Amino acid sequence: SWDAAVFIGMESLELGGSLQLAIGLVMNILLQAVFLLIVQRNFTSEFLKPAEVEGLKMWRMRIAHDSKHTSSVGHLSLATRVCQKDMTLELATEQASKLAAIR
Repeated sequence: SWDAAVFIGMESLELGGSLQLAIGLVMNILLQAVFLLIVQRNFTSEFLKPAEVEGLKMWRMRIAHDSKHTSSVGHLSLATRVCQKDMTLELATEQASKLAAIR
């Protein structure tokens, strides 16, 4: 429809044809603007706030690799179990759910 805009106002189309092309062009522009708004509002927002990212970093440094949170079978760290989607997690379920949402 962008190419058809070149023909708006030509004598061979007459008034009705030019009017239809103009209406189509305006509708096209409006639909694309709506699509851009939808994309901008839904795909450009931050999933995690900076404070949450900082909290996850602190959790990883202080808790996730602490030896007292290793599994009794396999001796895996809590961080490894979260990353491997261990279904037997008794701790760190919030971190696991955030990781699943990011992936």
